Amino acid sequence: MTAKDLFDIIYNGFLYAFMITTFLGIGISYTASQLKEPLKRYNLMTRAVILNIILIPAIAFIFTLLFPIKEAVATGIILVAICPGAPFGPKLAQVENGDVPYSIGSMFLLAMISIITIPLSASLLLPGDFSLDPLVILQTLVLLELVPLIIGLGLKAVYNELAEGWKPSIDQISNISLVFVVILMVVSQLSAVISVIGSLALLISVLLVIASLILGYVLGGPQEETRRVTATTGTIRNNAVALLLAAPLQPLVTIVALVYAMLAVVGGSLTAGQ
Repeated sequence: MTAKDLFDIIYNGFLYAFMITTFLGIGISYTASQLKEPLKRYNLMTRAVILNIILIPAIAFIFTLLFPIKEAVATGIILVAICPGAPFGPKLAQVENGDVPYSIGSMFLLAMISIITIPLSASLLLPGDFSLDPLVILQTLVLLELVPLIIGLGLKAVYNELAEGWKPSIDQISNISLVFVVILMVVSQLSAVISVIGSLALLISVLLVIASLILGYVLGGPQEETRRVTATTGTIRNNAVALLLAAPLQPLVTIVALVYAMLAVVGGSLTAGQ
């Protein structure tokens, strides 16, 4: 076994742990009624779907065409843009005194819809040299996203006290796994990380964050509480899924995905704290 093989095993292990515990944690955090009730707000949910599934990926795609960037850079940006439903969304809604039930419902709805839309968006938007098999993406998302989510919801419904007791540990594993994913990738590709600083990839990521915040606020309905939530939770993307899809591709793809994902989290968090 080569050093690269060992690195890939360790990196993928932390990435899979991050993915599974993230969605398991979502499942044991909410009851079925908490997820179902906000879904009845059809107008708001439709706006959230349009923003996250159509507009943000479309804008990201347009930016990658307008700027002279490598296909690997375009791929990293698009992979993050097509992955909505960030689990961090409800926490931001709490921080900004926003509509938390709406945030929970939209996160759940987007996560479920994205199991279908991510493979389709990847097929339509990714540069030709970086195509991904839609069926492989679908299978991966079902196994690492849908199944842990269903297990978590089942535990919450049947063994609520047990689920509550496990939640802190599951969240801790998710957080630690993400830290190791970032550290391993940055350390192993330090020169690529440095090259991104001051590059068009950084500029495009910043522009996407700004555009997402503005569009989210405009489409968030008449109430301030939902406008802010739509803006901030739409800006941050589902990093777990994006990094998982980037893993088998060139290291530069993952580096760019990390940069955009982290900038989106920072932008959404700073806005929520205002």
